[in-house]
Amino acid sequence: MSRAQKTADYEKTDVQPRHILLAGLSLFVFVLLSIAVISGALYWLQPQNRAGYPVFAGEQDRGGPRLEVDPSADRAELQRSAAARLETYGWTDKALGRAHIPIERAMALLAEQGWPDKENGGASP
Repeated sequence: MSRAQKTADYEKTDVQPRHILLAGLSLFVFVLLSIAVISGALYWLQPQNRAGYPVFAGEQDRGGPRLEVDPSADRAELQRSAAARLETYGWTDKALGRAHIPIERAMALLAEQGWPDKENGGASP
């Protein structure tokens, strides 16, 4: 075979450019349709405002997780309530006769009476 005949031979079953463009266009349309379907599903599944209640109410009486809107304020409130319990008298369980006392008073009582165990001669409970 001559050199001219070898160079004239090429693959006659190559993909036509028209098919490549159609595949790319199809992929682009598929991506756009997917985005549209997902956006519609998210809009449809979004919580609706029922009975005039806000979707995220401050008091979550409908169950679900409690969301922390202001963590620093929640922490400050927790510390205030803990400090109030440590510094005041009150009932822990009134039916059983259990109460809590200020921590300073509890430390003073322990210093006076000792730990309430009978083995070491401390005060009886």
